Amino acid sequence: MRVPLRPQSISINPQTVVAVLLAVAIGVVAGAVTAQVNPIIPLAAVIALLPLPWLLTRPLVSFLAAVGVITLLPFATLPFKIGLTPTFLEVALLIGLGVWAFGLARRPELGLVRSPLDWGVLL
Repeated sequence: MRVPLRPQSISINPQTVVAVLLAVAIGVVAGAVTAQVNPIIPLAAVIALLPLPWLLTRPLVSFLAAVGVITLLPFATLPFKIGLTPTFLEVALLIGLGVWAFGLARRPELGLVRSPLDWGVLL
């Protein structure tokens, strides 16, 4: 005896469709960039962006990135100019400062810790 097959409706979440289309668009753009320039450049950009979620959420990782830049590339600058040429060290320290400030704004109960050395730091 055969059981009749009932057609089942498939519901697709619109956010899933947008995510898939965005991933396809990013893949097409990345493929076009790789075809136009040296393939090492997009690969280096992807490798450089891998630690970004940790840099933007954990102050310790930003501090370690700054220490690594101090050790390995203290005078390296970004390849573009915005009125001035920012160094990797300045970018790493600004990211760390931003993560700390946003963390302090998100959890104000932590507050600032005062010490007797505050006046020396302000000078």
